[in-house]
Amino acid sequence: IVLIHSLIMVRVKSSLFNYISGKSGNAVFRQMNGKTFYSIRPDSYNISQSVKAKESRNNFALAVKFTKEVNKHPALKLVWKRAKLKGTTSYHRIIKHNIKFIKENSLSVFNIIAPEGEYFPLKSYVISDDSIILELTSGDMKQSSLFQFPFSLFAVVYLFEPKKKSYEDNLVFSFSTDFSGVLRKDSNSIAVTIPENILSYFSRYKKCIIYFSGVFQNPNSSKLIWTSTFVVEFVPL
Repeated sequence: IVLIHSLIMVRVKSSLFNYISGKSGNAVFRQMNGKTFYSIRPDSYNISQSVKAKESRNNFALAVKFTKEVNKHPALKLVWKRAKLKGTTSYHRIIKHNIKFIKENSLSVFNIIAPEGEYFPLKSYVISDDSIILELTSGDMKQSSLFQFPFSLFAVVYLFEPKKKSYEDNLVFSFSTDFSGVLRKDSNSIAVTIPENILSYFSRYKKCIIYFSGVFQNPNSSKLIWTSTFVVEFVPL
């Protein structure tokens, strides 16, 4: 028996309850890691209205919003699942590794969409009306998986500091770009087009951060290769 916030949570061993989940009156059934747990909901909750408590709730809500955008991409979900990290699911791992970098209801350049992986050879970037040009370094970085395997480049877009009070405090979107062929050894840049449905919100916000990670497709191995998160921060046009 585990006592959590004055709730009694009990593991149910009867086979009659193996597939039950949801609420029935004050009773709540949950499925966690293939096991059924039963708890009793309290009649009421004491929710703190302090500034610190409200900030904590807002930070967590933003962490959930960010995590959902990352986790909805099967390749990124698998990356978090395969990584040697603590946590039972990719969802919980993403939240755990990002919540500490969310302050005052805002993400930062330290948030990540992929755990530590291969270095992405980014030299600089150029922002245009509808795309981002990622300029690559030369030299030893040409041995990167970027030049050996096809890959998908995933991006999570974070818009914040709205220009009007009527706009949401922040928005989080995501998209991906597939590069079906291996980059040429003499390639010095990658063009990433931002989808129109995301671009349409850019004019409403003062700042933008885009989090990128590449996931490679090695046809001769089941080993998953990905890059660490790299970040592009700019003022939307």
